[in-house]
Amino acid sequence: MEYEFDADELMRSAVANRMEMLELELRLAADLVTADWSRNQALPLIALDYTYRVNGLGGSLSDSMRTLEDNHFEDWSIGLRGEIPMGNEQREAVVRRSLLTRLQRLGSRDAREQSIRREVLDAIDQIDSGWQRIIAARQSVILNTRAYQAEERQFGVGGSTSTNVLDAASRLAQAQLAEVNALVDYQVAQVDLAFATGTLLGADKVGVEPPDPQGTMAERAGHAGWPAPANTPTPEAEPAGPGPAEAATPAGS
Repeated sequence: MEYEFDADELMRSAVANRMEMLELELRLAADLVTADWSRNQALPLIALDYTYRVNGLGGSLSDSMRTLEDNHFEDWSIGLRGEIPMGNEQREAVVRRSLLTRLQRLGSRDAREQSIRREVLDAIDQIDSGWQRIIAARQSVILNTRAYQAEERQFGVGGSTSTNVLDAASRLAQAQLAEVNALVDYQVAQVDLAFATGTLLGADKVGVEPPDPQGTMAERAGHAGWPAPANTPTPEAEPAGPGPAEAATPAGS
């Protein structure tokens, strides 16, 4: 069956579903935290210190404990401490390095998005060209079948030789093999498109559902990772995402 794909929708789905993009987003979030921490470390330090002490003074342990209970000797102190770095070149260098790392990661994300879009478009082109090869191979099979049948009829009436019949049969077999290869390549191209869009599990109707750690055993039963109770049918797996065929419209067979 031939499909007509919505290339824009497939590219958006690929960028949203590919795990590489999620990994880059997590790294970008970590880079942002690192940059903020580096900026904070480069700022002047002002600290307010307050100390309160209850002293236990006495000639023996019992006297000291009694003094602590009576709270006869207490003191406190308060202080303000500041650190203003002179030049601060090392910390400023750390800030610049963290910012450059984030900018580099942003560039990597944009480049990866372009690469994913190109992979999707290439996979769509492979499917389109694969369908054209199937059509050409089928026409070749039809023509070679007619030629083989004609050679058989000619051979039956003495107008051809067995060599010509064998040659026609060989050409027909080659055409049939080419059609089989074209069909296989067409199916492989669909798998490649599912992989490029990040919906391989969804295309195969495979769902991944983690158990709820806060739920009861009755609620957990039958979910992924938890055994179902006896005589209870296992629920069918839900699709994890839209497959490539869902973003495509059949154009004919």
